[in-house]
Amino acid sequence: MISDTDTKDGLPRPMGHVIGFVESEENCGQLTNDLIHSGVPSDRIMVLHGDDGLDQFLQMMRGSSWGETAQDMTKYGEEELRDGGYAVWVKADSREEGLKIAMSARSHGGHAFSYFGELTDERMTP
Repeated sequence: MISDTDTKDGLPRPMGHVIGFVESEENCGQLTNDLIHSGVPSDRIMVLHGDDGLDQFLQMMRGSSWGETAQDMTKYGEEELRDGGYAVWVKADSREEGLKIAMSARSHGGHAFSYFGELTDERMTP
């Protein structure tokens, strides 16, 4: 059964995730490895890239653009993925966990990382 936090295809919605971008496959791999080594289970990390990644990204963001952060993320993410960037989605149980993930991403060129909580959305990196 699909929860209210999933799309009809079982893809996650933004709520409960930190979402952001890295420029290269190398940076993406380094970030993913760092997250796993810091205790984030690999099944909580999703990487989107290319045309299929763009389609999935837009599907996951659809219906979640009720706030300014989500609207900005959708627009920015579409541009990033069209330009060959990588979107990184990481399940985060709290704002504090989201902040740790976003700070780890910064050391790998991560940018525009935002946490999507139950009641609020917050941009965490420039």
